[in-house]
Amino acid sequence: MPHFEISTYASQLFWLAVTFGLTYVIMAYVCLPKVGRVLHNRQIRIQGDLEKAHSFQRESEKLAEAYAKKLASSQETARSLVTAAQEKSRTRLEGEAARLQKSLLEKTNKALAEIDSRRDGAMKEVQDNSAVVIADIVAKTSGVEVAADKIRFK
Repeated sequence: MPHFEISTYASQLFWLAVTFGLTYVIMAYVCLPKVGRVLHNRQIRIQGDLEKAHSFQRESEKLAEAYAKKLASSQETARSLVTAAQEKSRTRLEGEAARLQKSLLEKTNKALAEIDSRRDGAMKEVQDNSAVVIADIVAKTSGVEVAADKIRFK
């Protein structure tokens, strides 16, 4: 085996040094700078993306805060509108109820007056008829003529 022969060690060590040196130079001056640039560009891009993400996060937090304020303001406005509408409805309903109550009271009083008037008329008619009947009874039983308009009821 040629690589174990002592007579070829010098040439093997020479070619090993040349190959190693050449490989080192190619790696140090060609490949590694390209890899370094790629890694550096990648790091810059990652850093830029992280800065953008932080910027978007801050912006979204500001938007969320503005949205929360706007939502709270809208809810307060809605609450005040609902309260105003309830108060307006309550006032209108109270006015309508008072008007209806007054109308019912007037109709009730009118109906009671009509009932009283008819009752008085009916009583007058009953008394007039009773007076005629009493005058006839007195005339037939006692023979004394009494005028029906002279008979009074207490």
